[in-house]
Amino acid sequence: MIQSYWNNESDPYQYPGTGVLRNIPGIKDGRNLETFEQRATSLRLEEAVQAVSGLPLNFALWQTLHRVLFQDVYEWAGHVRTVQIAKGNTVFAMPLHIEAEADRLFGEMNAEQLIKLDHSKFSSRLAYYFAELNVLHPFREGNGRTQKLVFDEITRRAGFDIDWETISVEKLLEALVLTFRKQDYSQLEALFKTAIAPNAPYPLY
Repeated sequence: MIQSYWNNESDPYQYPGTGVLRNIPGIKDGRNLETFEQRATSLRLEEAVQAVSGLPLNFALWQTLHRVLFQDVYEWAGHVRTVQIAKGNTVFAMPLHIEAEADRLFGEMNAEQLIKLDHSKFSSRLAYYFAELNVLHPFREGNGRTQKLVFDEITRRAGFDIDWETISVEKLLEALVLTFRKQDYSQLEALFKTAIAPNAPYPLY
């Protein structure tokens, strides 16, 4: 669970005295909100993917995915969070640094021209950028799901395909923690090299 450094009474994203995020339908039970969120985002998934087709690969693309996907759930969908958050011992980026750091990372990624890399190098560099962007966690909720969609778009445009089903949640989290604590990307690179398939049939450019 993503925790805010604020307590339940003072976190502006939560209903007072609860760990439940304020939401458009006004659901105040955590499990019911989770169920509603899953259904709502599933219905918006195709729309979200279509909304970013052809857009530049930048932070605005990530925000668009989040806005479309969560528009029925949270009023702040697509907006950068304003509170500090953490998961376990992993402390994510401070809100005031998120956009600048995202612009820097996407700029570096675009300058590398990943489309020109072979499968092995592409997988390694994609793992690096996935780990670095993961540290941002730019939204109060929905970061993991939308980040995977961002990287789906990147791999498609480069002529590859990534199968997230081959990467367990536990292994992915373990690899990300290793990148955060020791700047060791080896585990994440290995996961990506297995999950990414070369010669996807329908590259977008």
